[in-house]
Amino acid sequence: MSHLFDTGYFTFNNDLALLDSFMEAQLRIIIEFTPVAMEQPGNFDARAILMWSSALALNGLMQGGKKVVSSCHRMEHELSGYYDITHGLGLAILTPRWMKYILNEQTAAKFYQFGVNVFGIDPSLEKTMVAEKALKCFQISSSRPWGCKVH
Repeated sequence: MSHLFDTGYFTFNNDLALLDSFMEAQLRIIIEFTPVAMEQPGNFDARAILMWSSALALNGLMQGGKKVVSSCHRMEHELSGYYDITHGLGLAILTPRWMKYILNEQTAAKFYQFGVNVFGIDPSLEKTMVAEKALKCFQISSSRPWGCKVH
């Protein structure tokens, strides 16, 4: 998920709606199949779907010419270089906090899009409320890795 966020989704360009739609579909798939793969480690289909999504997130296709920020990745490489943590764990620590930090009037529209298109949050709600709900949905919970139903 962090690779999708950093390499294209949260760049705040509104000119590549098709790529945003591809990334939102991948995010929904990741949210749906990660718990399956964790609960059933031998489930080939769930793991294959996650690997396919991982390959698409990393191969540059989803970037589509967008200016890439990669804020979390840059910070995470420093963390895992200093502390004994994996890249994924470092991103899991940083990404929700980075999202909360950058949420403001200028970025709320993208978080609204994320909340509506990935988590199925009611689009009639006020933009900032949807954005804040999206952040809550993204944060890790004990009941489901991302806390909310997938759209």
